[in-house]
Amino acid sequence: MRLGCENISVRFGRTTVLGEPQKVSLTLAESDFAAIIGPNGSGKSTLLRTLCRLQKPTTGRVLIDGKPVRDMATKDVARVLALVAQSPPVPHDMTVLDLVAHGRYPHRGFAEQLTGSDRAIVESAITRCDIESFTDRRLATLSGGERQRAWIAAALAQQPKILLLDEPTSALDIRHQLAVMDLLRSLNERDGITIGIVVHDINLAARACSRVIAIHKGQIFADGKPGEVITPGLMREVFGVETEIACDPATGAPVCRYLSPIGCAAE
Repeated sequence: MRLGCENISVRFGRTTVLGEPQKVSLTLAESDFAAIIGPNGSGKSTLLRTLCRLQKPTTGRVLIDGKPVRDMATKDVARVLALVAQSPPVPHDMTVLDLVAHGRYPHRGFAEQLTGSDRAIVESAITRCDIESFTDRRLATLSGGERQRAWIAAALAQQPKILLLDEPTSALDIRHQLAVMDLLRSLNERDGITIGIVVHDINLAARACSRVIAIHKGQIFADGKPGEVITPGLMREVFGVETEIACDPATGAPVCRYLSPIGCAAE
């Protein structure tokens, strides 16, 4: 299933944060595992929020398989598109199992009980995210990595065709960063879920993702395979840093070695 946008811009008051001077258009294809990268304030999270209908575009439209999202019922969108937000609020009295089961709501009527099929889907999501050992614990007691996997499991319980995530590896240690990215890659390759992810770690994105979209000053600066996008020139222009780019002999992915910021005096 494809997710895209046509000629969108987003304005807050008098400030256009996305799509100025040129409107933004892109499509996430069924096979995509796309990383959206860019410096703080570049518009990448605004783009993600617009794609998942949390932010209404000032101009343009968002499409799912060619159909305008604005013409779709909220429940219909939730049946195909799931979002894992950055640092979502934690319901302190909710257990992990309750959270994951909540992901079945788009497929049920109001106040309907879980069916046997629903429970099987919830259990499958829990297994895929390797959280069986703490399903009875409350969310507030979990580590950052455990909590992130719980939210991804809840998104999987929706059985989405498209999954969007806003900085899911932020504040995680390297072990949990790798585990989350490997899980997402498995969901993309094995389950065929289209994935779009906002991520700050360039090397992490290059290691896991098949596509990189670089956002700079509210515009798409580059879009392509990691080796095509992640170059010294892009790192200089978009992020303001000098880098050396090597090729990981095991994966073929580009690896950035950061040398120095541009325009900052050494202390």
